[in-house]
Amino acid sequence: MASKPYFVACTAWMFAISGVATADDYFVSSAGSDEALGTLAEPFATIQRAADVMLAGDTCYVRGGIYRETVTLQLSGTAEAPIRFLAYTNETVTVTGLDLVSGWTVHSGPVYRCTVPSEVSQLFAGGELMVEARWPNTDTDYFEPTLASVDSATTGSYEEPISLTDSTLSSFSNGFWDGAKLWYLPGSQWGSGSSTITTHSGNQLNFLNTSQQAALQIESGSKYFLYGTLNALDAATEWFYDAGQLYFQAPGDVDPSTLVVEARTRTYGFDLGSHDFVEIDGLKFNAATIKIEGSNCLVENCTILYPTPFFDSVIWQGGYGVELHGQNNTIRQCEIAWSWGDGVSLKNTSISNTVENCLIHDCNWAGGWSAPIRTLGTGHALLNNTIYNSGRSGIRFQQATNLRIEHNHISHMGWLTKDLGAVKTGGTNGLGTVIAYNWLRDHNSDAWCTGVYLDNNSSNYLVHHNVAWNFDNGMRMNLATGDVQAYNNTFFNSLQETMAQYAPDGEVLSNVLAYNNIGTTGPFRGTDLQHNLQATEANFDFSGAAHGDFRILGNSTAIDYAREIAGYTDGYVGAAPDAGAYEFGGTDWIAGIDWTPDWNALPVAAFTRNEHTFDASASTDADGFIMRYDWDFGDGITGYGKIASHSYAVPGTYIVTLAVMDELHGISQTSNAVAASLTQQFSGGTDLFLESDGTSSSNGTLLAGKPVSGTDSLDARRVFLQFDLSSIFGLPITQAVLRLYHIEGTGDTYGNAFLHAVTSDWTSGSVSFDQPVSASLGILVGNAGPFNQYHEFDISAVVQSWQVDPSSNHGFSIRGNEANGLTAKYFQSFEGANPPEIIVTYGAPPQLTLSGALTSSSELALAWESLSGATYSVERSFDLIKWTKITELIGATPPLNNYIDPEPVDSEPSVFYRITYP
Repeated sequence: MASKPYFVACTAWMFAISGVATADDYFVSSAGSDEALGTLAEPFATIQRAADVMLAGDTCYVRGGIYRETVTLQLSGTAEAPIRFLAYTNETVTVTGLDLVSGWTVHSGPVYRCTVPSEVSQLFAGGELMVEARWPNTDTDYFEPTLASVDSATTGSYEEPISLTDSTLSSFSNGFWDGAKLWYLPGSQWGSGSSTITTHSGNQLNFLNTSQQAALQIESGSKYFLYGTLNALDAATEWFYDAGQLYFQAPGDVDPSTLVVEARTRTYGFDLGSHDFVEIDGLKFNAATIKIEGSNCLVENCTILYPTPFFDSVIWQGGYGVELHGQNNTIRQCEIAWSWGDGVSLKNTSISNTVENCLIHDCNWAGGWSAPIRTLGTGHALLNNTIYNSGRSGIRFQQATNLRIEHNHISHMGWLTKDLGAVKTGGTNGLGTVIAYNWLRDHNSDAWCTGVYLDNNSSNYLVHHNVAWNFDNGMRMNLATGDVQAYNNTFFNSLQETMAQYAPDGEVLSNVLAYNNIGTTGPFRGTDLQHNLQATEANFDFSGAAHGDFRILGNSTAIDYAREIAGYTDGYVGAAPDAGAYEFGGTDWIAGIDWTPDWNALPVAAFTRNEHTFDASASTDADGFIMRYDWDFGDGITGYGKIASHSYAVPGTYIVTLAVMDELHGISQTSNAVAASLTQQFSGGTDLFLESDGTSSSNGTLLAGKPVSGTDSLDARRVFLQFDLSSIFGLPITQAVLRLYHIEGTGDTYGNAFLHAVTSDWTSGSVSFDQPVSASLGILVGNAGPFNQYHEFDISAVVQSWQVDPSSNHGFSIRGNEANGLTAKYFQSFEGANPPEIIVTYGAPPQLTLSGALTSSSELALAWESLSGATYSVERSFDLIKWTKITELIGATPPLNNYIDPEPVDSEPSVFYRITYP
């Protein structure tokens, strides 16, 4: 009994000590020693040495160097005190599964060998990946390998003997390929398989069938290669490992002792096991991957190359990449590449993990069921990743539930297989999985590649605001798929169908709602189809479909076409929501990573200006292509598109900024000062084609009118053009140019169209062909066009003469002077994509002069020449980019106006001013 109070007191004292314990920092350097103290001055030599002593809250800083080890942990961190492994001050830290190999001796001819006790799964020479010996020989472009072709094949039951024939095999002696392994793509080419050759005789290989499904058995025309035997080693860069012996024919057939040769003998760089709250930041993994089975771990800012070596393909299976298997773990802002299997793998017991903002590319070299992201489990978030180059699908999520697959940019999938998707599942109840705001594009499959693929009786998926372009099908739902909502998706250039279904036995969809989708081909599929729009690319008026910008412009037929859907069309602009993935004038969104890898060459922004047209065609990207062109015109107005139109309301000098973004989120911008004149477009309810009554060009896609010589009142009204000059009276006009867009339309007679000035007041609604006009000013459009372009006519003298008469409605008439009249000539109307325009150019703006000295209050006096009747605004800038209006509506006081800036400016190195008017 006497010991009890002592025990309690001791326990309380121990808690007090742990409450004030502090975290430790450890340092590792490849030049250190594991017998050292682990300090910055005396670092450990291995990361494992630090991991062995680290407690919750400790941090290991790793100095630059190469670390040939698999790091494991003894303890977990906590939410408040994670265990962290960081690259020291951004030094390059490489954790590798490679070991240096040496001791080479000649085996036969140019083939050397050495002893390596551990299994070798990859070989590098001079930092370059070598080729595991195979026939036919190939290089390391594993998405376009050299393969053999089957002449004929037998079929059989699972694990029963079958065979193939190939005439090229006869060049090898009988038994040459006995015991070798066979990689093959079966008839369906859904994914690869492998087997072992039992006997080889002449042109025939015998082996066991490894498929339980007929569509996945080898057949005539199937592609294959042989490996797993020393007999395949017959070319430079090839290697083979067996029973502790490594065989290698080096590049150029040189002695490998003259090269740095490294063999992969470890799978993992870090194996965290079931430990929790561990963070890895800023490390590079080469021929090594990471395994996480605990919870709340974080991997970020890492590069993970060659995570998965070659493996024997198994039907319906893949190979793990970075293993994110536990719960609430995150991999973020990492590059993962060059994998025979997955990029990131999440197995069926994993819960609520996140793959976010990662660049994942060149995965599934094996052509199996792997993917850049392959997930099972539940509750995962796959967000803002850029994924490209995969042997099969981009994201495979079969048997995964309650996922968020959002804002991913996925391209160039299907290099080796058929019948796949950018995102694909099959036979799965998604339990509310959301697929949204993704860019899905450009596949490399020979057949049947789909943007969003819900295969074989899938159910419970929400698919909204995705853009899928250049697929066989934008979306596919096979067999009796049900409980799917497809809202506001944009499907462009679907070569087969926009929304497809495979139903060989008459299967029907159930509870599939398809609302507000747009596509350039049909049909739309579902049990409830509402407000879906099929139209041409021109009618959709995309900003730049050719380079992947599917924001719509102001003439799009998708504007206000859609229905409201609570939670999905909220905040729309206009009378109704727009159909498709983008709302005109609404919130923009992009998909993919928000950073760019250091090896990506940034695009170069450049543009030219011609009056109201801003053209970014001069912009370039050396190693990719530009997807986005965004404009800031310097007057508070923004725009987008490779070629944009903008007219300034007030003449002056503006700083125009163009920002361009490539497919890997590389961004650059350029800014130029432009001198703006005023562009006056036709306005007021009366324009040349207001009463064209639906007359259209022959392609039916552009509004147009046709001026006709004659006395019919409707025809007469079509030939008159009226516009408002009120905003340009009193300004020094040096040139005015009329621009009309000419279209070749139905019944076009190819006659000359002459321009005349109206010489007296007129009312547009009742004007007749007898309205007085001037003599012809000249031919606006010649006998045979040209068509589908703007035609310009200098009307400077006429407009200058009209400036003195602000009360009159002035205009032009277009007429034919042939004997039989002009019976059909088409011009784009005000409502069309290429409306009539007048381009007005002004004289040189008044020169700004600074007069006097700074006042005692550091105020600056400005003086400029002024025009009678004008009003002025004064703007200030410190960088020629951002301008601040400091006063406006200053009346003219000819010959000079004066203004004193009340804000002291002596603290700034440079101050710029501009005067704008009217």
